[in-house]
Amino acid sequence: MSVMLGEYALSGAMLTAMAVLVAAIGFFRTKNEGLVRCVRWGTALIALLLTVSSWGLLSALINDNFSLNYVVQHSERSLGIAYKAAAFWAGQEGSLLLWAWMLSIMGTVMAFRARKNDDAETAVSLATMAVVTGFFVCVMLFAGNPFAPSSTPMTEGEGLNPLLQNFAMVAHPPMLFLGYAGFTAPFALLLGALFTGKADSQWLPKARPWILFSWIALTIGILLGAQWAYVELGWGGYWAWDPVENASLLPWLTGTALLHSAKLQTSRGIFKRWTASLTAMSFFLCVLGTYLTRSGVIQSVHAFEASSIGTFFLVFLVIIGLVSIGAILTRLELLKPQQPLTNLLTRDGLFLAANVLLVIMTALTLLGTVYPLLSRGVSETPITVGAPFYNKVILPMALALALLMAMAPALGNGENAIAKAKSKLLVMAGAAIAGALLIAVLGYTSPWAIIAAAVVTAVLASFATDLFLNFRTLFRLPAHWGAQLAHVGIAFLIAGVAGSSLYNVKQDVELKTHDAAQSVQLASYAVRLNHVEQLRRANHTAMVATLDITDSTGRTFQLKPERRFYDRGTEPGQSASEVAIRLGLSRDLYVTLAGWDENIVTVQVIINPLINWIWIGGILLVAGALLATLGLAQRAAISVPDTIKAPSVRQNAAKTARDRRRANQLPATLNPTTTGRQN
Repeated sequence: MSVMLGEYALSGAMLTAMAVLVAAIGFFRTKNEGLVRCVRWGTALIALLLTVSSWGLLSALINDNFSLNYVVQHSERSLGIAYKAAAFWAGQEGSLLLWAWMLSIMGTVMAFRARKNDDAETAVSLATMAVVTGFFVCVMLFAGNPFAPSSTPMTEGEGLNPLLQNFAMVAHPPMLFLGYAGFTAPFALLLGALFTGKADSQWLPKARPWILFSWIALTIGILLGAQWAYVELGWGGYWAWDPVENASLLPWLTGTALLHSAKLQTSRGIFKRWTASLTAMSFFLCVLGTYLTRSGVIQSVHAFEASSIGTFFLVFLVIIGLVSIGAILTRLELLKPQQPLTNLLTRDGLFLAANVLLVIMTALTLLGTVYPLLSRGVSETPITVGAPFYNKVILPMALALALLMAMAPALGNGENAIAKAKSKLLVMAGAAIAGALLIAVLGYTSPWAIIAAAVVTAVLASFATDLFLNFRTLFRLPAHWGAQLAHVGIAFLIAGVAGSSLYNVKQDVELKTHDAAQSVQLASYAVRLNHVEQLRRANHTAMVATLDITDSTGRTFQLKPERRFYDRGTEPGQSASEVAIRLGLSRDLYVTLAGWDENIVTVQVIINPLINWIWIGGILLVAGALLATLGLAQRAAISVPDTIKAPSVRQNAAKTARDRRRANQLPATLNPTTTGRQN
């Protein structure tokens, strides 16, 4: 029953989205405010219908309903309930349904917040949300129906891909989809403002929480994906500049620029064109990333199989591009800044430089990602752009961006901004030089290590100086200190990336199965094989090697890397690596089981310096953004006090009547009607 209701609800959501669009168009023709209310209620109905549809698919997965082809392809009876739930978004159709459901919930939240606004801006914004949601429903109905029946009766499913049977993958895709879907809301609010010809920034207070929310979700999703790659793929890394990884990074870069542009537009009335363009660009890149992931046009360990879904997304991308460019160009004069930017050596100037740098990084990452597609026109074999390109081009710009990030808070605006901040800048410069010298003295002489150390210490010095000078505002300005905490998180990320990339040690170690005394030395660790055994578990067979490892202090601990052979979800003979990791602030010891026979067990041992500072930096980055969100909420609560709210028509009429009575009560010498007689 739930499956049948789910499929019917999907069709109902499509029809309701069309009705919302018709009601919005009708409002523009008739100016009937009742139609805006219809738009709001229709938006809520879409969410209700997609909730029913989502529950239908989720219950089918949990209850092992193998009459559905989707359940057959992505689940099995022996899966734990958490992984059965994760199978919801493991495939094409389920992930599209999840995205559509999230969009509908966000649309409902927007409708609730605009419940007292029966105006054109609300109609356009909610209609945009409905159209985007309807597009995803349309794709499911015509190209990827999650409720399609299985062609043959099945009593067991093919199982979930073993690579997805990891906690990070339970949370990673939903967080990315939250970020992708969330950027639709500011885009919809932007279109509402542009289509109604509003030149002010009144749409931004409504959009900024969505921007920050989407950026936070996308950041968490990217970090979880990096963590998954680190612990599940068995290669010791966390980011390979894979096309699908890049697809999530692109809107994150433009979203970062958008955060800063929106702040400056709200506070200083500048960067209006930047804000509008970055809002549209971020949404466009979210959809583009979905196209690259789901169309099959690029090869990736993360990508879905080729399908006709790509055609739908390509057409939708063209429509988004045309609508965005047209809306911004027709209102370009209305997007003029309220004041010119006359000096680049100010805080605003550095923000502008950071935005330019972020857009260049986005463009180059996008070029490298789609280059294999472009190269097909001139070569039979697609030319793939690998990690060395990004490391040489993008990472130096990231370091320059971090340096701008450290300098901007120290500067003010106006004339002589550099001179006024001279002492702060000197502290930062001294810290950068000291950090670079310290790293070199310790023997880390790589130019990139020295530059990274200088940038990291400059950022930390900027934060420390600000904290010392403005400690009294620590609990009064959460938005400011949230941004500063996020900057510290970026510094820790840089330190983690530099340490783990430049100074990791990797070695294959062969250990004899019949020589318990054999010990192999790797850096400061001695590795000895204790035993190797085969274990049978619920849905796989595992080969487990138990290693005794002694560190430089004489402490001994055990690590147990595995190779797992799953009953379902893989080709016969395929195995999945389950790594064993000894975590540490200074380094990780990372071990995988590479091979074995009766006489020899081979393990790969990797020493990753400072890698956990990546995760610590990511936590600080998200915590800073959440603190900034608290600041936005506080400002929203006090931005329009009751005492200064715009008066209603009735209040204006009452004020006019009072003014007339007072005028009639004025002394004759001050009453304008008697002045002439006195003269």
